[in-house]
Amino acid sequence: MKKQCALCILALLTLFVAGSSAFAATWEQQTGWVKVYQNDAQGNKLSGDIDSLTAAISNGADVKVSYAGSNNLTMSLHCEWTAVKDGYAACMNTSHISIRSMDADNSKFGFQDNAYHWYVMLNTEGKLDMSRWSVGANTNRGHTQNQIALSWWVRIH
Repeated sequence: MKKQCALCILALLTLFVAGSSAFAATWEQQTGWVKVYQNDAQGNKLSGDIDSLTAAISNGADVKVSYAGSNNLTMSLHCEWTAVKDGYAACMNTSHISIRSMDADNSKFGFQDNAYHWYVMLNTEGKLDMSRWSVGANTNRGHTQNQIALSWWVRIH
């Protein structure tokens, strides 16, 4: 009886571990981000396929964009709004609040004392449009437009 019980426990543990591994592998596969397109600052294709990106957006895929920020900081943002038209894609995110910096020693890590919201629109032509507004007030803090190289990522389910 003890031997049968031990074998049952071993079988259950094996199923649990195998099931956990299968779940982990499935989860990793379902939540992976894949870079599908990359453009330079002038909107020229560097890698990937614009049709894959626009098809993914048209089918409701989760999209994020990454780019090189100031001070060697790589920025990545989730697209809260996306649009496609004639082989062109655009993305908008409105949930940023300004930070002080990301110094290696973390001495200035955190939000700015006089923080502002910043809203950003990006597109596959390399355009970045940013509008800044004071937190808690309707005060314009600036509006800039730049050309920037972008990487476009799609979450694979």
